[in-house]
Amino acid sequence: DIGAVVFNGAKYSFRRNAQGDVTAILDLANNIVAKYTYDAWGKVLSVTDAKSNTA
Repeated sequence: DIGAVVFNGAKYSFRRNAQGDVTAILDLANNIVAKYTYDAWGKVLSVTDAKSNTA
């Protein structure tokens, strides 16, 4: 299980739900840089970045 990664010199950690899906990516200061929502079967419903842009 990966708890953190370094990307372009910055360290990020992950917040997971009970199913193990990544629900948020946090920067070193614990600011949310991306949020993910899922349906009951684990399908991604939305991805929201730190500026509240949703895909």
